[in-house]
Amino acid sequence: MPGTTVVQIQSDRQIQLGEVTLDFSPPEVRTTHPWELYELQWKQALQRRHDVRTAVQREIKKIPRTPTIVLRVNPNVQLETIAIVWTSVEAVSKATLYLDVTGTEQRGVD
Repeated sequence: MPGTTVVQIQSDRQIQLGEVTLDFSPPEVRTTHPWELYELQWKQALQRRHDVRTAVQREIKKIPRTPTIVLRVNPNVQLETIAIVWTSVEAVSKATLYLDVTGTEQRGVD
C-alpha cells in the first residue's frame, strides 16, 4: 500500500524498521545463585524495555514520514513487546497505526 511504513516485529528480540533490523538478545548469564539470576533477569527486562523504546523511536524518525504505519507481528510475540513498540512509534509519529498479526487467517462472518 503506497504511503505505508511497515514495522515488522519478528520476535521479542528482533524488530525490523525499513532496512534496519534491531536485535535485543540478552547477554548470556552465568550465576550459581537463583536469587541473583532472578534479580539480574528483572534488571535486564527493565533495560530491554528502555532499549527497545529508545531504538524504535530513533529509527522511526529516520524513515520518511508516511500517513500510515503497519505493525506486522508474528503470533508468537508477547503482548508486552507489541505494546512497547506501539507506544514508542505513537510517541514520535502522527501516522495512523494498524496492527497486522501475520500467520493468522482472517475470515468473514457468514
